[in-house]
Amino acid sequence: MLIRKAELEDLGALNKLNNIGLSKWKAELWDSRMQPSFGFVSQGESHLNGVECYIGGYQLQHKGSLIMSHRSERTFLLPSTRGKGLFKKLVKACHEQSVAHDSAFCWGATSAIKPFERAGFKGYLKWRKYYFLPTGGGGFASWIKSLTVLLMGLFNSTKPQGYESRLVLAGHVAGLLPSIGNACSVQVEEINFKTYALGIRNIANTNPNNDFDLLVSEGLLHWLSERAINLDCFVVTNRSGDVDGYFAIRIIEGCAILEDWHISPKCSESKFIRAMKKALRTGNKSSENPINSLIIALNTKNLHHQRMAKGIPKVRLSSQNVGAFVIKAALYDPDISKLRINPIWLEL
Repeated sequence: MLIRKAELEDLGALNKLNNIGLSKWKAELWDSRMQPSFGFVSQGESHLNGVECYIGGYQLQHKGSLIMSHRSERTFLLPSTRGKGLFKKLVKACHEQSVAHDSAFCWGATSAIKPFERAGFKGYLKWRKYYFLPTGGGGFASWIKSLTVLLMGLFNSTKPQGYESRLVLAGHVAGLLPSIGNACSVQVEEINFKTYALGIRNIANTNPNNDFDLLVSEGLLHWLSERAINLDCFVVTNRSGDVDGYFAIRIIEGCAILEDWHISPKCSESKFIRAMKKALRTGNKSSENPINSLIIALNTKNLHHQRMAKGIPKVRLSSQNVGAFVIKAALYDPDISKLRINPIWLEL
């Protein structure tokens, strides 16, 4: 079987192999904002029988430098080709291409840890923990909404529940809890994508660290928005007018998922969390659809995220450690403990 780079003319064949839609294939491999991206395919006599893709556009800050990384995505092999070393060949081709583009490493979330490990990735299990915080401020309507969602969740408990459905259900259970630690003197203002991207880069440039931290670009934010991953971005400033940090949330069914955040070293994590809750409470006052909870997902192995966990109020719900993640070294060979994996890393 021939291993070759996927071309735009392969769109139809790629979608026949893995039917996610022509627009998704085109956006992930050939959108100018997500370069360098590429996929390699296994060409049979009359059809494609395997594909592995490396998605670009994920720039990381590390020790004050900006470096490129790649995300492994859209892995698919026909059952008849499995167990023959084909996936390892596809990964090898993608890896060589990524090294040619000075990629730091490739990473991804997958439940198929073993095949990835056989292809040269390091696998990690149970690295992530979710926290569900009540926001407060929604009043009786907010409480009723959480109770309604909870009852509907119990009614449908025998039906298969997707990832986001489970998050929303837990978020609304948390919404029934009292919200504490709400005192906050900082200002929170909604900002556009460009201001957000420039702001987080400024924090990274003035406070370099040894972790690998995704610096979300304006292009990536627009790219996600076009794929129905709609984010609201905010800046937090203190009484002196200094920036305490930036954060981006995604609202789903009355819950706010904290997708991305960057905190100034002068601001404590607990103060920053109070600022985020303030933003959600302020929005609740003028909204017919109150936001009942803030959902925070943290890499339990990363020191920066561990500090964030210590700043979370005690009245909250939390999950067990979950998640599967893989990393393939290129110019760098990091452990997952060095990756500040905010949820936006994994949105697609």
